[in-house]
Amino acid sequence: TNRYFSLAVMSDAEVANMVEALTLSAPADAVSEGSVAGLTTDAKRLFLARYWSRIPDPKTDTPQHEILDEYASRVRYIAANFVEERGRSALRTDRGEIYLRYGPPDARQQVQMQNRRSLDIWKYTRRRNVKIAFLDETGFQHFNRVFVSGDPTMQSLADWADRIGRNERDAIDAIINF
Repeated sequence: TNRYFSLAVMSDAEVANMVEALTLSAPADAVSEGSVAGLTTDAKRLFLARYWSRIPDPKTDTPQHEILDEYASRVRYIAANFVEERGRSALRTDRGEIYLRYGPPDARQQVQMQNRRSLDIWKYTRRRNVKIAFLDETGFQHFNRVFVSGDPTMQSLADWADRIGRNERDAIDAIINF
């Protein structure tokens, strides 16, 4: 517990984010929101230590647990970069979900559109061929996934091009040609 989850290493907020991330990404039989909702912060630290002790360390000859380090790094990045004011927690945003699943995109393109709207396109090319476009329809940094290619577990919205706007040809071309 002390190596990764003590107060000296991980703040209470980081512990809460790690637990929330696991409720979203771990198998349902391993973690559910109901099973951790009422836990104190110390109990959540213990829960994290027990959970991660069951995940094999890929490099037992190093003092780090590389999978845990990568996961914690993703959770910290999501919490710092995908916050919505008066909205979903960063981990529950579409960009947060994808970042937790795939990690940082291999390539990223941002397109500014009319009326303060913007588009954030991510491409994953290593070991997969996935492209995902997130649209901020409101201009308030509330990005929603509208277009997906290469991942059969997700689908584009049927009206993704209409949501972007037919007069936003550059944005549609950016998604298709990126």
